[in-house]
Amino acid sequence: MSAIFISCVLILAIIPFNLLHAEDNKNIITLSEGLKIATENNRLVKIAFSERDISYEDTIISRSKLLPNINANMSQTFLSRQPGAHMGTQQVYTSERDYLSYGINAYQSIFSFGENISRYEASKSILDAKNST
Repeated sequence: MSAIFISCVLILAIIPFNLLHAEDNKNIITLSEGLKIATENNRLVKIAFSERDISYEDTIISRSKLLPNINANMSQTFLSRQPGAHMGTQQVYTSERDYLSYGINAYQSIFSFGENISRYEASKSILDAKNST
């Protein structure tokens, strides 16, 4: 953000110099208009805002490691023949010909030797640094 401040100061220094040499009063702009032009079209300002947004998203990603993971799955099996055995004249089937299976798994990391909380705190401090400048 110090680069943004320096660029704004330079632009403000250039604007009065240009106003002294202007032959036409139509080119005069106010201080607020000059600041608006400087901040809207400045590449460094846009980059700084993008970096702040990226830091925020990194904090959300690192926080997600602290939350439980939930997975759901479902599958259906279609067999051409029903599995089973023939014992003389008797037939014994061991399964359905087509069947559905499903499940839900939930995982929670209880202790990661400080890895996840360390990454979260680091990303949070980077976000605080970006917001304070």
